[in-house]
Amino acid sequence: MATVFSALPQNVLLTVFQHLNPRDLVRFFSTCRALHELSSTDPQIWEEHVTRQISLWGIPIQNTEVIGRPIQGLQRTAERPWRFHDTFRHDRSAGEFKFFMLGFEGFTDFEAVELLPTARWMFFLATQISNDPDVPPGPKRIIAGDFGGESARFPSTAIVPGSTRTFKAQFGGNGVLLTAMAELPEEFSALFVLDFTTSPSEPNDFAILGSVTVPFPVKENYIVVGDLWAACSSDNVVLLVWEWRAGKQVFCRLEPGQGETIPSYMPLVDVRGGIVFFWDPEGQCIVGYMPARTAEPVEGEDAPTFYDLMTPCSQEEPELYYLRRKPELCFPMHPMLTSFLPPLGTQCAVRVVYSTLKASEGSAHIIFVIFPEVTLRIQPLPFSNQGGRPNFFYMRTYPMKNYLIIDDTEWNADGESPTVYRETIDDGVIAMSAKGEILYSERSLDEGAHFLQNVLEGNPSAVSKSITPYLCPIAGVMGGIGRDGEILFWQQGPY
Repeated sequence: MATVFSALPQNVLLTVFQHLNPRDLVRFFSTCRALHELSSTDPQIWEEHVTRQISLWGIPIQNTEVIGRPIQGLQRTAERPWRFHDTFRHDRSAGEFKFFMLGFEGFTDFEAVELLPTARWMFFLATQISNDPDVPPGPKRIIAGDFGGESARFPSTAIVPGSTRTFKAQFGGNGVLLTAMAELPEEFSALFVLDFTTSPSEPNDFAILGSVTVPFPVKENYIVVGDLWAACSSDNVVLLVWEWRAGKQVFCRLEPGQGETIPSYMPLVDVRGGIVFFWDPEGQCIVGYMPARTAEPVEGEDAPTFYDLMTPCSQEEPELYYLRRKPELCFPMHPMLTSFLPPLGTQCAVRVVYSTLKASEGSAHIIFVIFPEVTLRIQPLPFSNQGGRPNFFYMRTYPMKNYLIIDDTEWNADGESPTVYRETIDDGVIAMSAKGEILYSERSLDEGAHFLQNVLEGNPSAVSKSITPYLCPIAGVMGGIGRDGEILFWQQGPY
């Protein structure tokens, strides 16, 4: 067998190897000495797979180092997402997961953390403190952490309003785009976009790309797609669509119009061009709305887009437009999926995940709608038209039971659902809660597997009992950060 493969041209061998995933390649190369030597001397075998994964996860090439890396490093990088996926396909006990604890000095009250794919860059939201107890706490900051070297470094921080509670990070701009929201006095809100430079040839620093102040409190489940930011007021009366690169905005009414009712809780799932999409829990479907100048349709009037109605953010009293539901932009689930979901109107939680596994398919984000016994995954698709009907979303369910539900009590969807959801390389979904619970599911499973009662058990007693979790399947990393800055870190080890 080794003689036959040795006789094949190198380009033919590389073509064959590209059709095997890294996990199967390792097994294949272990069948004989000649193949093992080939795998340890030809870096192209692994460079192709690493480059493909970079594209699949939507990682800018400047955030990785592929060409010229040692072969063993390339092989580990290519294998790691598959090994991480396999880890959760088998029952594990909490004792098998050994977390390393790192201290974080000079800051406290850690409230949010974002880990970018490849697990090199991590961003924290915390309050600066002094070693002198008589000195009051300093400002709240977003801290950039670089974990790509032999030791962690924190090259830069950005001061943010003290009322900032959370932020989101995704690849873009000069490296990483961060979006955040803060509450201001007199029930105002501030939305802002930061750019963080990750290039090794430039200083790693923050720059503000855009900000806007709006005259109402804003919900945290906002959506940012490209240059459009969509957010609802906390009372579900007004929708803001902000074109943050151009500094323009438009406000639309979310109040019911004649002949229709908008549910009081209808989470955003997507925004693009002239359409904003919501998840409708009453009908368990995705519904599209477009802006309009009047509450009533005007015969012969072309529907404007958000871009058509936008005005500069500096305008003191912008006009308030209307949102009109478009029946042709209602996307119900396939009948096969509806049989898995609970009754119409069941309370749910919505999680938006950026920098996803399906970035190569045109998705900027993935939405998970979380019910007590099942999780619905929604993938926005590029605009297309199949059979005369636009196809904007791909939906499927995962049998991921929510084990955090307390018996005989009403389910608090937002408070009791896992806070972080990520997809693994082979159609799996892994979730982690603030209590250290890990859930994993695949479409082929009859029910979601419940692996770890609490990953905090058996770890250092100094660790908080509640963490802000993070996951990175491509780097095989998971963990969390405690309120006082204790970083728990676990990475998939070698076979």
